[in-house]
Amino acid sequence: MDTISNTVWQRKGSSIIFNEYSLAPFVKDGAVIPLREALSWMKAFPSVPPVDGKTIVVCGLETMIETLSE
Repeated sequence: MDTISNTVWQRKGSSIIFNEYSLAPFVKDGAVIPLREALSWMKAFPSVPPVDGKTIVVCGLETMIETLSE
């Protein structure tokens, strides 16, 4: 996995972020969506965006990975 030390991750595709300081602005802005809700979009993407910005943070992936068997 590449470590990115600038803000390019905010403008390009998908990123996995564990740094609490990088995540803090998105949490404060309400851009955090539970993994279960994001997975429900496979059936039908919401007609109204779930957050007010261009970024959506999906939480819960780490917990899911930890519960998977090897």
